Amino acid sequence: FNKLKYLFFIPSILYGPNYDLTDSHFIFDFIRKINSGKKLNKEIKFFGSRNVKRDLIFVNDAVNNIFSLLKYNNEVFNLASGKEKTLIYYANKICRILKFNEKKIKFSGKNNKSVTSRKLITKKIKNFVMKENTNLSKGLSLTIDYFKKNEKFNISK
Repeated sequence: FNKLKYLFFIPSILYGPNYDLTDSHFIFDFIRKINSGKKLNKEIKFFGSRNVKRDLIFVNDAVNNIFSLLKYNNEVFNLASGKEKTLIYYANKICRILKFNEKKIKFSGKNNKSVTSRKLITKKIKNFVMKENTNLSKGLSLTIDYFKKNEKFNISK
């Protein structure tokens, strides 16, 4: 009788080029709204707290890690960068890449009942995979370039 062999991957928030331009995950929403704010020279307001934290992993890094781990059996892996940052940190990074005034970014501060942190423990995967992850600035630049090449000029509300 054979034992079931499995690998289970739990990703944090994936980002990178070739995403669905209507995706509503915060990072894509930030890119859309900040780009729109730049084009219209308007202040941008995001709902919620600027101090909420999220962990992103560049899609190519997630795929590379999955391929590196296929030789294992019966394991569960968290796919994350292990570098959780605040929403204002990500917003400011995008502003710098798009050359938009960071002072025009506002957060409502209202609690949207969102989890303040969604950090995945990545210690286990680091024991199995020793690959350099894509630098956040480079990953965001590639994602923003994709957006700019494929967007239709939509004004965010």
